[in-house]
Amino acid sequence: MGKFGQTEGVSMIVLGTEMVGVSSPVQDPANTGRWRNLIAAVRGVYTGSLTYGGNWGGAYNEK
Repeated sequence: MGKFGQTEGVSMIVLGTEMVGVSSPVQDPANTGRWRNLIAAVRGVYTGSLTYGGNWGGAYNEK
C-alpha cells in the first residue's frame, strides 16, 4: 500500500475505516502496538499523509 502510494504520488492513504475489532484497545489491548507497527512500516516507504476513518458508534463508548 505504501509503496504504491509513493510511486503513484498520492497525497494521503486511509489505513482503515470503522474496524472496531482491530482498532479498539478495549477489544484487544494489543491493537495499539499493531497499529504503531503498521504505521511505522508504511512510513518507511511512504512520505504522504496517513489517516484512519473511525467509527463513532457505541463501540467507542465502552469503558
